[in-house]
Amino acid sequence: MWLVVPVALALAFFSGAHALSSVSTRTSPEFALAVFPGNGLAYQEIAYRSFVGGMGIASGPPPSRVGRSGQSVDATQGSGGVRLEDLQRSAMAARRAALIALSYEPLLPKAHVLLALSERDASRSKQIINLASLLNRRDTVLQRLVLQTRVADGDYPAMIETLDQMLRVRPERGEEFYPVLNEALRQEATIPQFAELLGKPLPWRDRFLDYAVGQPSALPSLAAIRQAIVIDHPVFDQRLIANLANAGDVATAQIIYNFVGQSTFSSASGSREANWLADYPPFDWTLADEARFRAQTSDDGRILEFNVAPGNGGVMATKLMASPARAFTVTVPADVQPSGALQDMKLILRCWGDAEPFFEELFADRNGEFLVENAPSCQYMQLEITARAWTGSASIAGHLEPVVIVDR
Repeated sequence: MWLVVPVALALAFFSGAHALSSVSTRTSPEFALAVFPGNGLAYQEIAYRSFVGGMGIASGPPPSRVGRSGQSVDATQGSGGVRLEDLQRSAMAARRAALIALSYEPLLPKAHVLLALSERDASRSKQIINLASLLNRRDTVLQRLVLQTRVADGDYPAMIETLDQMLRVRPERGEEFYPVLNEALRQEATIPQFAELLGKPLPWRDRFLDYAVGQPSALPSLAAIRQAIVIDHPVFDQRLIANLANAGDVATAQIIYNFVGQSTFSSASGSREANWLADYPPFDWTLADEARFRAQTSDDGRILEFNVAPGNGGVMATKLMASPARAFTVTVPADVQPSGALQDMKLILRCWGDAEPFFEELFADRNGEFLVENAPSCQYMQLEITARAWTGSASIAGHLEPVVIVDR
């Protein structure tokens, strides 16, 4: 029994030293080792600080650092002006501490990163990375290194799989990896895999789609994917259609619109009637939406109600449509108060993308029925209805019935 007290004191001392060492690991790894020499995490921290110091990178939590120029630098990639040979040289300087860290705690992810970066044999480096990744799928630095090997090999399917695994675990880190995922999306060969992946309710899917649809280079692939799968994300559909059209690919934009929207036109015997749906511009209507200049549809989309306060006005409603192949009439039945306000309303037609219109007439001159004698010399035209209430005059209020277009 006389041994119990000394043993208990030794265990208590050991436990306290270990706890104190653990608390000090990130802030003062040298002190942590002085208190408890077997602290593998402290050796890893020293190794990593040696690595980033050798690169001239400000210390702090990985995976990103700020270089001397103030430019963001990824500690696992040769970007931002950092050469891969410099990464390897700095990793070699940190290799001994990394090996000691792994001798105490074999599963430390950043120590594996440094070991892999310091390895001159590319195949052995890849083997270290892959094995370490199997042990730890949550560490961002390690997974970025895995990602780098996939990109270097041109293995986009494996890269997409790696990113999917990372983002399922850490969806909040998506902004860091969306550009890499978008690079893969640009490759035509990856479209089937992306279609299969994005057809699932992944935790990162909608945020990635919101990012990718803003990248012009990704639009063709996104259009192909959207035609292949159902994506319950109306805002993405709206932006995809609008961005394709704005990028000049109106034909593909119309294909997607026909796939997801309800056509604003119904056709019969050469006559086309456009209701006032505004879900998917520019093929649906874009409507004025200001406090003193507003247009809104009725519940069934058949009537457009509008109000223009004095001193306000401009384009009240606009939509894109296929151009008729010959002369045509446009009829827009209007009920407006005061009646003289028709003098301040216009129908304007222009080819998509053109600044100058090829047709412009007042409602008052044509009583809402316009004859366009020459077919436009473009595949798509933009139809605009404008209204203006002049300063000192009365407000303009009223409604428009569906637009009817008849080929002559």
